[in-house]
Amino acid sequence: TFEERFENQLVEASRSASDALVRYEQRNLETARSILYTDGFAEAVDSRHAGTLLSIVLPIAANTATDVVEVVDADGEVLLSLQTDDDGRILLVPQEARGSRQDWESVQRTLAGVSDRWGDRHAQLAVGPGGLSMYTVAPVVTARGVSGAVLIGSPLAAMLPDLKGA
Repeated sequence: TFEERFENQLVEASRSASDALVRYEQRNLETARSILYTDGFAEAVDSRHAGTLLSIVLPIAANTATDVVEVVDADGEVLLSLQTDDDGRILLVPQEARGSRQDWESVQRTLAGVSDRWGDRHAQLAVGPGGLSMYTVAPVVTARGVSGAVLIGSPLAAMLPDLKGA
């Protein structure tokens, strides 16, 4: 019947969109891991050394075509924020425009060292430098514990064509 075909199309569209979201999450997590496992990154977060953070994060953001990358300290204060503009240029968000992510639930959970069945990374929809975005948040872990987090954002406006076409 028409109703059954319509229901089947809705189920398939939902499944395809869900698969597309999973691909974004996987890509964001791969980028976060590339940053997290780079020599000197955790120490730069610990020492709040913006120059070192930029020298580590910028090439990875460029090579992975990441829309938004932010690094926060143990208090959720943004140490570094990069955003890709519409022309594909990566921009350094000025310090006065960065703010804090301490009120984001995913950041709070990550900084508190909370893990679930998927591990120690968390995801959240939030408004950041790229507008409303899906963020993947992963902890920066040192010998002393969690010293900060990496946030990788994918603006929903950029994701919509993939979700529609899925």
